[in-house]
Amino acid sequence: MFSVISSGQVAKQNLSTRNLIKRTHQPKYHDGGSAVGGVIAGSNPSETSSFLKNSTIQSNLRIKSNLSKSIQNAVSFVQTQQSKMEMLKDIYTRMTELAGYASDPFLDTQLRSQYAAEFQILKKESIDIGKETFQGKALFDEMAAKYFPPIDYGAGFRSDDDGSLIVHDGTVPSSERLDGLSKYYEVEKEVYFDKGKFSLEVNGGGTGERYMLKQGDHIIFDTAGGSSGDNKWATEGNAWKYDFDKFEIEYSPGEPTTFKFVPQSAGNNSEVKVPAEAAPDNSFDNKAKYLPQLGLGSSDGDKTTPWNAGDDYSNTIFSGEVGEVKTFPAIAGETKLTLRVEASSIFQVKAEYTNLVNPASSYQVQVGDGSSVDLEPVGVGLSLVNSNLDKAEEAGNALQLLENEMESVSVQMGAIGANLSKLELANEHIENQVIAGNSFENSMMDEASIDKQIESAKSGIMLEGSRSLLAKAITTTKNIVSLLF
Repeated sequence: MFSVISSGQVAKQNLSTRNLIKRTHQPKYHDGGSAVGGVIAGSNPSETSSFLKNSTIQSNLRIKSNLSKSIQNAVSFVQTQQSKMEMLKDIYTRMTELAGYASDPFLDTQLRSQYAAEFQILKKESIDIGKETFQGKALFDEMAAKYFPPIDYGAGFRSDDDGSLIVHDGTVPSSERLDGLSKYYEVEKEVYFDKGKFSLEVNGGGTGERYMLKQGDHIIFDTAGGSSGDNKWATEGNAWKYDFDKFEIEYSPGEPTTFKFVPQSAGNNSEVKVPAEAAPDNSFDNKAKYLPQLGLGSSDGDKTTPWNAGDDYSNTIFSGEVGEVKTFPAIAGETKLTLRVEASSIFQVKAEYTNLVNPASSYQVQVGDGSSVDLEPVGVGLSLVNSNLDKAEEAGNALQLLENEMESVSVQMGAIGANLSKLELANEHIENQVIAGNSFENSMMDEASIDKQIESAKSGIMLEGSRSLLAKAITTTKNIVSLLF
């Protein structure tokens, strides 16, 4: 018996085939899954895993690309430093030639004047190089300069002799006068930094004086700043005899101003005036004075030791109010430093400013994986600031300073070379990671392409099978119809 396929069954088969064809060309949505970037999240675990891996790789590649740009900026920064150092070397070479000519004591006056004028122009250019920036960032850190000479505030500063200093003196207004300290003496200098160290040695005898250190008009150290009620810092005997007291002061904006107190033993009953030096005699003559003035109690009477038995403040960092002394925070941007003495009798001072040992800044470049490259700071020296060729002797001093600065340029170029090497290695590492990431991503894309080809082949086979069934069904129907009719 023959089975008859009706026209309705044929239509149903045609609809089924069309639906099959449509499904093979559309994304599959199951269980509320959504299509993301051609992948149905939540439908096929293999497809979802592949999508997540690919997204992670792409994200990491973007991060690596940004890091690579950052490193390239750092390389440009260091290369700019390098070019400026080359310019500085040329400037110093010419300045050395000029100083050599000017060191001749028999040089014609007109020629000396010409050499001195050119020297000053070149000196300004060298100082200006140290102030240049790169994309808003300072190219150089002056604190990193190899040579920076101390600035003298009184190797021979006394109440009766200004030594080589420019000392401004006058009368303290009665409304501001403390304990009869009626006269003031001030030495103001440009120190080029708003931070540094200041060594202050004082000897005023038993009468006592007030010693202050100021940034502009802002006090950062004051021996009469405490609340003890005693406004005079005293030493043993009179100012020309016995020991000095020494304060090692350090200041920097944003940090507490600190000091160390260093007891001295160079001095006895013999009269010695600075710049002459007395020999240490291992007798701390001021012990009975400085301990109570620092708020550390009374002396135990033993002058052979700087501190009382059981106490040792040699490495103590003092800050804030310390007995009669008080420190105040430094202010940013103020580079003029003033030593002020208020006195009513004789005194003598030895003092100098030096820059901080450690550079103030260092740029850190991120290179990924939690790692970074710290760029060594590079500095341009300021030792030539006060140099000139006005006299043969001064030209000779300039030659010595230039020799130091030329050596410093070599040291700074070494730091630049080290920084470039670090950045090149870091950049190579990043580029290798990017290449590896791209390769892995391509391999994943190849796998996905193969999967799509297989799926397409399967769909094609199913489509061909459906078409074959449909053709057979139509043929069979026609044959049956022809037999019946």
